[in-house]
Amino acid sequence: MKKSQYDRKDESLEVDIQTKKTFLKDLERLGSVDQTRVEATVAKFTESLRSQGQEQRAGLTQPHRLRVQDDWNLSLYSLRANRYLRILLTLDNDPVFGRMIVQFLRVVHHDHLGSAFKALGESIAQAVLNGEEVE
Repeated sequence: MKKSQYDRKDESLEVDIQTKKTFLKDLERLGSVDQTRVEATVAKFTESLRSQGQEQRAGLTQPHRLRVQDDWNLSLYSLRANRYLRILLTLDNDPVFGRMIVQFLRVVHHDHLGSAFKALGESIAQAVLNGEEVE
């Protein structure tokens, strides 16, 4: 996977930030004002996560609760970038390595949030069940 300026692993704070190709492509399609707003939202959220850890859930919503298995819900969230744009991300606690993992997956218009969230959730669930990496 290609590294971007957003990818960072901060050992002292135990937070692993990752971006997916789809996020970067979505970001490239935006105008410069919207790109700047999304970048600022990502920076503010990740800084807040580093300082507050697992307690940082402010601004996150889950338009749909997605179940992968009977006892496991998908940790897919939406973060508001501005009035029209939403950032789709996963936020997971990795107890084996004692860290938080954040994956920025998509940037979508709020009118398409429901369908994008559901499609992405189904794709992630399928990858997890098949033991594949989420793209």
